[in-house]
Amino acid sequence: DTKTFAFLSFTYWLSPKGINYWKVKDLGQRALMSLLDIHEHLKKDSVQVEYQRWGHQYFLHRVSNNSVIAIKSDRYQFDFPAITRVDYLITELDTNEVTPFSPEELLSKNKYIEHQSSAENNAFWENYNVIAADYNYKQVAQSIQIRNKTFHYKKEIEELIRKCQKDKTIRLDTVLSFYAQKGLFNGTALVKYGGKVIFSKGYGWANQELRVANQSYTQFRIGSMTKSFTAALILQLVEAGKLRVDDPVKKFMADYIHPDITIKQLLSHQSGIPDYTRNTQYLSSILSANYSSQQIVKQFCSDSLEFKPGTQFSYSNSGYVLLAAIIEKVTQTSFREVLDQMIFKPLGMHHTIFGTRQLHDSLGAKGYQFGQPELLYPLENVVGAGGITSTVEDLALWDEALYSDKLLSKSKVEELFEPNAAYQDWGAYYGLGWMIDRFLFNASKKHRIVYHPGTDFGFYSMLVRQLDAKHTIILLNNTGDFPRFEQVDLLLNILN
Repeated sequence: DTKTFAFLSFTYWLSPKGINYWKVKDLGQRALMSLLDIHEHLKKDSVQVEYQRWGHQYFLHRVSNNSVIAIKSDRYQFDFPAITRVDYLITELDTNEVTPFSPEELLSKNKYIEHQSSAENNAFWENYNVIAADYNYKQVAQSIQIRNKTFHYKKEIEELIRKCQKDKTIRLDTVLSFYAQKGLFNGTALVKYGGKVIFSKGYGWANQELRVANQSYTQFRIGSMTKSFTAALILQLVEAGKLRVDDPVKKFMADYIHPDITIKQLLSHQSGIPDYTRNTQYLSSILSANYSSQQIVKQFCSDSLEFKPGTQFSYSNSGYVLLAAIIEKVTQTSFREVLDQMIFKPLGMHHTIFGTRQLHDSLGAKGYQFGQPELLYPLENVVGAGGITSTVEDLALWDEALYSDKLLSKSKVEELFEPNAAYQDWGAYYGLGWMIDRFLFNASKKHRIVYHPGTDFGFYSMLVRQLDAKHTIILLNNTGDFPRFEQVDLLLNILN
């Protein structure tokens, strides 16, 4: 404060160098987790303390703690940041009969407040408020418990398949019906065998409130599966002679802060640009306001690089937003229109759209996250990286086109599936908008499997292609996460 010289706010954090030495949990807990191949590393920890004036004095007003802990396990195939925020907010002050804290009331050094014992009973806490979660946390816990059972469910379903008729369609339905009955699949599935559709069926409700069932024509948001379309558009422009994959960004966006990153580095997630969708400060803006691709690039995809481009792999939605912006620059057309003219209309994908458009209740699935209607936001804000809504039938047309030269020459199609970098989190390689499986699916021991999952709040999806036999599996779900990798593994085993 410039008049009183009082400090109004302090922010402090673990330094970038020192944080590497910080240990999460005690030695015994770390040893146990290491045996289970679960590892935690602190990526960020900051505290903000604020003071507020009351009369002629300043009092503690708010304390906030933000931390990010990376949790990884190769055994269980996960690697994600656990983002935690805690706020302590002072809502009322009573300055009468104030006395210093006794030693018993003080928080000792290197101790967390939740680890302190207290003799205070419920009566003490009735004047304090804890803000309840704004979601059904009991349902979240129940969902986690169900997910933990999926390994046992897989063993159970394998036994059922052995007893089942050998007809592939019956076995496919047995797997999906089993998971649907367990509350672990609510959507639409389509399966091709040798390039021909042998199975297509909906499970559960597209709209729970209106009791509209999922059908083969139900539209689902496909999340990151959109990246395969963005990559195809780029290669179409390459074949048209309008750009090259080795071109630097500055050729098309002269004012971009990282001008020497190449288009191929963006396609293969080797650019080093941080993923803007993982930034909690950006996320509130992205979910509430509309932005053009150029605005998103400038405001949210221009942070300092995480590494020198081309030296590492880090999955980043920011790179694909940048690709969409480049596509718009080159074509002088909106990303939506380019998709329509260069892919959707030529393939007859009449029920596939990009962006936020009103869908008819009987066609569009409604997303649910932990039993509640999922968050609605402007889909244009994930341009290039997501934002497409489609059906299993239309995605089957997309799959078919990639076996022909309707959109791209066969050599360019093959370029999409050439490994560029190891994607350790998923036991895969990353090509251009596609993943090439290494370890997740049993069928990959003998066959070449390419795929891409999609995630968009309540919508989770999977498109898997076995290239040598033209087998295809498309799974679209509208009730949050589901054991898609276990399901795909079982379905591929049946097809083979």
